[in-house]
Amino acid sequence: MTRTTPAAATGTATSAPRIHAKGLRTGSAEVLKQLQLGEDVDPHSYVFRTTVQIETASPGLAHLQQALFLAAAQRQTTAVRYRAYRVG
Repeated sequence: MTRTTPAAATGTATSAPRIHAKGLRTGSAEVLKQLQLGEDVDPHSYVFRTTVQIETASPGLAHLQQALFLAAAQRQTTAVRYRAYRVG
């Protein structure tokens, strides 16, 4: 049986733009439990997709606030890695 759980995060990198991510993780109940516990899980055993919104006060980066980003993500023990694609 495959289950889906909501995934959301907001993060910052120094004083850079804020990144808001909202998406879904889909996998077996066992894999989702391991992810919830912060354990390392083979990224091929689940699907983690998200949308990414960028918030910035920098005039030079303001155009990023008008763009749509979709991302494939991987949950690691100490971090979440995103590969984001600008689609709009």
